[in-house]
Amino acid sequence: MFNWIAGAEFADSIGADIINSSLGYSTFDDPADDYTVADLDGRTSIISLGAVAAARTGMLVVTSAGNAGGSSWDKITFPADADSILTVGSVTQYGMASNFSSRGYTVDGRVKPNVSARGEGAVVYRSDGTLAYANGTSFSSPIVAGAAACLWSTVPNATAQEVIKALEISASHYYQHNPRIGYGIPNLDFARQYLSAVVDGELPEIVVYPNPFPDYITLFLPDGESLPIHLELRDLYQRTVATATLESKRYKALWAPGETIAAGTYFLYIERGGRMQVLRVTKLL
Repeated sequence: MFNWIAGAEFADSIGADIINSSLGYSTFDDPADDYTVADLDGRTSIISLGAVAAARTGMLVVTSAGNAGGSSWDKITFPADADSILTVGSVTQYGMASNFSSRGYTVDGRVKPNVSARGEGAVVYRSDGTLAYANGTSFSSPIVAGAAACLWSTVPNATAQEVIKALEISASHYYQHNPRIGYGIPNLDFARQYLSAVVDGELPEIVVYPNPFPDYITLFLPDGESLPIHLELRDLYQRTVATATLESKRYKALWAPGETIAAGTYFLYIERGGRMQVLRVTKLL
């Protein structure tokens, strides 16, 4: 753990912006040094305190949640409980929580893992130069670290904490977060829109996902205002096929027009806060 802190100090000294850490501690050779689940408060373990110190320098610290899911420990490992860092769990290719992914929350009730990415059947580069599939939060964590680097480069004036917040808000389960996957799988397009709105003051566009859509669409609202949304779906002949008025939450709203309309291409008219936006969307079979 002290070596980890020394490495973080060295990274800071040479100007690193992001640390990805794929390791975790809970038990040691000497049982007297072991931690307990009750210590998962972000303020007890040596390495968690070091991770918080690294985050306070302005670096983005990303760490794996751990692979203790289903074991006697079951929970996230240290430093995944640290505040102000981005802890990443694992999901399958279908977006389901991996059985091995360590569970949250922290003992003081903070959402951990923060987000999740594919760590089960993830494509990895082996030391012998070949590609292979492997399982572990050690693979979902660097996926998110790389995504965060790309996101941060689009809004370079953002802080590391703003990047974390953008990833959390954009994630699939922001309003249904749980100890398995945290806030869920981030949506980088919405995260970028949110960062631009917060940092650069740009007037953001509403992001619709997925497109093409099956039965439902999610509307991402980067400005974070809770305003009613009037939706109108028109076909290519400008005939209205579905309408709705939603009382949105902050950041997101869900609409399910796909149960009553045929597959094809449509125009989605969105009126919110006196602004009109038109998007072309495609309904799947």
